[in-house]
Order: sequence, then C-alpha cells, then structure tokens
Amino acid sequence: VGLQPPGAGAGSRQHSTMGDVPPMSMRVNGSMLVARQGSGGSHVRVVGRVVSEANNEVVLETSDGVQLHVQRAAGAPEFSTRFVEVMGTCETATTMVEVFSCELGDTMDVGLYDQAMQLTHRYPALFDGAQLAAAADGGADAYG
Repeated sequence: VGLQPPGAGAGSRQHSTMGDVPPMSMRVNGSMLVARQGSGGSHVRVVGRVVSEANNEVVLETSDGVQLHVQRAAGAPEFSTRFVEVMGTCETATTMVEVFSCELGDTMDVGLYDQAMQLTHRYPALFDGAQLAAAADGGADAYG
C-alpha cells in the first residue's frame, strides 16, 4: 500500500505524465514562486482554484491569489473539480509544466491551507520526515 497525495480518496482523479512517483518537490504559494522568480527547472507543488482551462493550459488562482499558468500534457483530461494540486517544473515565476496533478474537490478553505503551507516554510524541521525519524530513533535533535 503506497501513500496517496492529498485528496486522493474516493472520487478524486489523478493525472501523471511520469511513470511512477513524481520527484520530491516543495509546496509553495504564488508569492513564493514570484519571490523565487520561478527558479526555472525546480519542482514545486501548488494548490489552487481552476480559473480557466483550454488547449492544455490551466490558469490557477493560488492559495494567496496569484494567477499561475500551467501547461498540461497533450491529452490530459480536463479537471472535474474546482480545486487541484499540481506538481510540476517551474519555467518562470508564473508558469509551470505539469508533471502530476490531483483533484481536491469543489470546496476548500484556501486561507487555512495557505497558513498551514506557510508554516511548513517557517518551521521546516517540524515537517521534515527524515529529521523527525532521526529524533524518534534517538538521533540528532530535530528541533535545534
């Protein structure tokens, strides 16, 4: 039994342009992408509301209100829910190419999600599985 992405329960759909598991990626909001100037080539995960979708391009409004253009693979099915998580490769601060996506449903408290996601950046040791495992095994103190 493998781990499923958020929202990957009953009724959700996933789309991947890769064989198995997508590479490790950092969850970011739109402002973080803009601040990083897209960090071309880096893998990120973004949650957003589908604003529009046409010709294999989706415009997402990120959890903090930034509009992001996502290029989807040819033949990818249109999203059937309002909220999605897209993992992909950054091209610019407001564009990315989808590698993996997961539908999250039609309702979501994006403000709460954005606050939680920001905490993962402010306190990374609390959310780093490797550090937590080391601390649980009596290794280095994960909390500094």
